[in-house]
Amino acid sequence: MKGSMILWVLIFLGALVQIVLPAAMASNLPANRPVNDKWALVIGISKFADSSLDLKYSAKDAQDFYNYLITDGHFAKDHVKLLINEIATREQVLSQIGDTWLPKVAKLDDLVVIFISSHGSPSDVNVGGVNYILAHDTSKSNLYATGIAMQDLSQILKNRIGSDRLVLILDACHSGNAAASGKGIFRVSNVNVDEIAEGSGKTVISSSEPAQMSWESSEYPNGVFTHYLIDALHQNGSDTKLSDAYKYMKEKVQEEVLRDRGAMQTPQLRGTADSTAIAIAIVPEHPTAPPPGVSTEGLPKEEQAPDNQANNSKLAMISPAELAVTQARVWETYLASGVKARKEGRYAEAERMLKESIGEAEKFGSDSPRYAASLSELAELDRIAGQYTEAESLNRKALAIRQKALGMQVPEVAQSLNNLALLLEDKGRYSEAEPLMRQSLEIWKKKQGEESAETAVGLNNLARDLFDMGKYVEAEQLARRSLEISEKVHGLESPEVARSLVTLGQLYFKTGKYNEAKKMLQRSLDIREREHGPEHPDLIESINSLAEVSTAQRRYVDAEPLLYRSLAISEKTLGADHPHVADSLNQLALLYELRLKYPQAESNYKRALEIREKALGSGHPAVAQSLTNLAWLNYAQEQYPQADSLYRRAQAISEKALEPDNPSVATTLEYYVHLLRATSRRRQATDLQAKVKAMRAKHALSNPNVKLKTDSAILNARAYALRQKQEIDKKRGD
Repeated sequence: MKGSMILWVLIFLGALVQIVLPAAMASNLPANRPVNDKWALVIGISKFADSSLDLKYSAKDAQDFYNYLITDGHFAKDHVKLLINEIATREQVLSQIGDTWLPKVAKLDDLVVIFISSHGSPSDVNVGGVNYILAHDTSKSNLYATGIAMQDLSQILKNRIGSDRLVLILDACHSGNAAASGKGIFRVSNVNVDEIAEGSGKTVISSSEPAQMSWESSEYPNGVFTHYLIDALHQNGSDTKLSDAYKYMKEKVQEEVLRDRGAMQTPQLRGTADSTAIAIAIVPEHPTAPPPGVSTEGLPKEEQAPDNQANNSKLAMISPAELAVTQARVWETYLASGVKARKEGRYAEAERMLKESIGEAEKFGSDSPRYAASLSELAELDRIAGQYTEAESLNRKALAIRQKALGMQVPEVAQSLNNLALLLEDKGRYSEAEPLMRQSLEIWKKKQGEESAETAVGLNNLARDLFDMGKYVEAEQLARRSLEISEKVHGLESPEVARSLVTLGQLYFKTGKYNEAKKMLQRSLDIREREHGPEHPDLIESINSLAEVSTAQRRYVDAEPLLYRSLAISEKTLGADHPHVADSLNQLALLYELRLKYPQAESNYKRALEIREKALGSGHPAVAQSLTNLAWLNYAQEQYPQADSLYRRAQAISEKALEPDNPSVATTLEYYVHLLRATSRRRQATDLQAKVKAMRAKHALSNPNVKLKTDSAILNARAYALRQKQEIDKKRGD
């Protein structure tokens, strides 16, 4: 079996990104200038000095690629060097790449092709954490002295090869008897091509995605990748562009591996539009002989492989029904890979996989349920990333396709309704989200059962939406029911249970049940850390909620490290302009404010406001919250006109975006009461206070005359801090 590319490749390619022309040179080179000459180095090792490392077809693949280059590829025979098996020693490889061959022959307007097929070593087998490519004479017990360090190879390519048009083809293997559990060299992952192709002319083709295997065929003596790469390069002769060859090769590789192995292998191509438009087989315009003194001798005699014409003939045509099954499996694998990557917080990879799934789904028609499923999952990724406009468009399109193709009362439609509702909730459109959530919940109850996993999700999402609208009684009932079902269906330690725990914990916090809230929220955090590790974005919600409880209890020392942690996770995983970053900044600013560190508080409040206005729009309730916080900060510093203006803006946004009695509206008005009193508008303050009291009464969980304790706790903490400030100012004045 041919394994996927090894971890050394990842490090090597990261360094390869730096291999660029000097800026002055690159900027003056026209993209369409002709190829003067072509040079290549082809390396393949199946037989090692240490026979425990032997591979099956690496040398054969290299020989076949060499044969293609010097025949149909229009490379002069003395312009290509082939290093296979015992010839491909460490000294020989380094010499040909960095001294005696490519540096002496390749010029700026030439094309250079490098093909590598061998073992690689992961960094953790060496005490220095260095990655190596294995030559024929490499000892796996002494990589430092006998392997080819990736850092050295990267510098050679960067500093010693004069051409800016380089095609690098990577197809590494691992030995079937060198498993990961042993002490030998082993497969870790394939090349991450996104880390490679920067700079003029750099093109990289790899045999599969990072987490995939690269397979050898069961029908002919080659790797599937190399077989179809050569086949693809023949399609239009010398006019075959790399981009076109890749499309053909990629589809063929996927089809065969899925059919024969039941696995997914997706070759990768990265490069600029100009670099991928080049044709490897293009006839050079000004070919020259190798410079005097450059030896073309000493290469191995061409190893004649057995006549494989029969074996290498085109695979028998499969029927349309079989092709459809294969295409469906390709689509399904892309979709599952994308969803898995998204859940694990690998968002860039998730986006690639989901967009690939959309491309595969289009083969079944733009009105097919498969197409809708891919759109729906990409929409959810966009929602998580804060790209709400794109997410809403995709969600609505997916919902329409599913309703037309499948009917109104199916689980797939329920999922689309639920996802669209979540998006509307994120955008602060709570009243629009509620009926969609209720509709999806009823479908799930009817089709999946009253105690299904889907029903638990629907109950929890509806509870969160009702919580945001201040409908706490029903929200608590639904959250409790969701937790009960999730624990029964998934077990006590599942991520699904963590979601319900957060919702219930936030409800307890809102009504002043701080100890119960803390237990729920800490349990949710523990579950998520065990499931995802310490830096997954799912942790942000649990961490921020715990910090809120500590802040309300005036345990600022406990809250501060939590908020710094959530801020770091948010910025690292979601980006500096994501709404979750604003949430952390807003809470951190409150801590600064309560500690009378007003400049720091103002800076964080303003940054949170800027992020929210940009990501959510100027009419979002979260924007009103930021304005309210800034208004209070101005009020505390006796900057009354500024505070008044900010309060009025916050009130207008809240009353337009939310229901009239929403607790968030009440909070803004209650803070405004303090400003009215401070500016001698006592009658207005009295009337507004009465209005706030009536609003609060409608949202109490049990006793309609009891205030929500959390809102009171934060206000009391702010009032206490303000009194401290006034006392300090008075002492300074005395």
